[in-house]
Amino acid sequence: AKMMSLMSLLMNLRECGATIMALHHSTKDGRAFKGSNHIRNSSDCMYFLQKVANLEQGFEVLLSVQKERAGIKDQAFFINTKTLNIKNTDLQNAKISDKEEAFIDKVLKLLNEKSLSTSEILSALDVSRSDNFSRNTLEKFKGVFWESELGGENGRTFVWKSLKADNKDSNDKELSLFGDEL
Repeated sequence: AKMMSLMSLLMNLRECGATIMALHHSTKDGRAFKGSNHIRNSSDCMYFLQKVANLEQGFEVLLSVQKERAGIKDQAFFINTKTLNIKNTDLQNAKISDKEEAFIDKVLKLLNEKSLSTSEILSALDVSRSDNFSRNTLEKFKGVFWESELGGENGRTFVWKSLKADNKDSNDKELSLFGDEL
């Protein structure tokens, strides 16, 4: 009852033009707190916040849309713990699974030495030529970490080469919590 009356008050404020942000979490064992369904039912937009990487100067978080009525999309941010600045980061990279990350690291080590065909990559990784995960991951990150072109002796083999890591995101703007855009 207390939570519903609070949410009713907040919804009235929202209808008057207010923007309200609330941060809520689950218990350590994953159960929801009493009244948390009222928050879900009363909100227009809801994200699931997940820390995806600890980096030298801060950490990266992924906001995954859980409920939306306003066309919001998933977002990824780097939070600098020394300056408290927040910077957009690449969403696709933030969503990389641990298994994909390990595969990407191995492939990049191979491709940093020389260009290789798909079969050569799979063989060097001791992976079956029919392994769907490996083939799909090569395709998924084509244009991100590597590129391929038809080549080889017969001209019908995909040859993969590493891309340089100097691509900048057009949204690469850092925001300061203290009002100064960097």
